[in-house]
Amino acid sequence: MSLTGGISAQVTAIKIERADGQRLKLIVRQHGIVDPTQNPHIARDEFRLLEIAHARGLAVPKPYCVDKACDLFPTTSIGVEYIDGETELAPDDLSGYLTRIATEVAKIHGGPREP
Repeated sequence: MSLTGGISAQVTAIKIERADGQRLKLIVRQHGIVDPTQNPHIARDEFRLLEIAHARGLAVPKPYCVDKACDLFPTTSIGVEYIDGETELAPDDLSGYLTRIATEVAKIHGGPREP
């Protein structure tokens, strides 16, 4: 299922079954033609950034795979965990909402640590 809203990549939700029988719902993010011209290693870099952020407990999707050689799709792509949710522009609990955001920002800026 193609997802809307992205401007720099084609984003698709897929369901897969692993060899061990585990079923996963993933997001495949195929980079547009401009991104690789600006950074030929964009898929690898984005995947690694998500690995680091996820390992440090940040609220990011778990990265599963990277296709930097374009073996699966015509452009570089990454596969990440699907997280169900919706955009909330006017939260009922603004204070709690801002606290959650501030907590994530504090985690990001908390200083360097080994993952």
